[in-house]
Amino acid sequence: KLQARLDHFAQTYCPVITTLALSYNWSIMQAEYATDLIFKSQDTLQAFYPHLLETLIQAVKPADIATFLGRKLVGQYQDEMGNRFNVRWLGRCLRHHMGPVAIKMYDKFNIILRLECTVTNVSFFKQYRQVHHRDGSTSTKWAPMKKTIYSLPALQENLRAANHRYHKFISAI
Repeated sequence: KLQARLDHFAQTYCPVITTLALSYNWSIMQAEYATDLIFKSQDTLQAFYPHLLETLIQAVKPADIATFLGRKLVGQYQDEMGNRFNVRWLGRCLRHHMGPVAIKMYDKFNIILRLECTVTNVSFFKQYRQVHHRDGSTSTKWAPMKKTIYSLPALQENLRAANHRYHKFISAI
């Protein structure tokens, strides 16, 4: 349904597609999934948020970041990992990243605690799918996620699970 709707928009707003008999290959460039925890009052969130930030800045290690994202940290891992703390006029933000994926936590309007997982390369995640081999055979196994819009449901599951694992971690603190 999503592809049909996107194709309809493309034909409506770019009529040359029909004239030249072109078609689009819809893909995922970047995606994010957010979970909002809304508090009854600003005072409730602000009573513990600064202490939570201080603890997370010191407590979250690279192995924890990998665990949030459903991965294991291995010695051969070559990409960048780390934590970043920013103070903005909108609030304070703590960002944990592992390669193309990041988990952020920030306070919005001093009343909403947002957990947000963003990804710029969906092939970071694996999905159980049919894989076509060079010899023409196929098999079903865990493989890097494809960057097509048909991977959106599996990507949503992965990002939701990452947010849930991070939420469990901060709840324990």
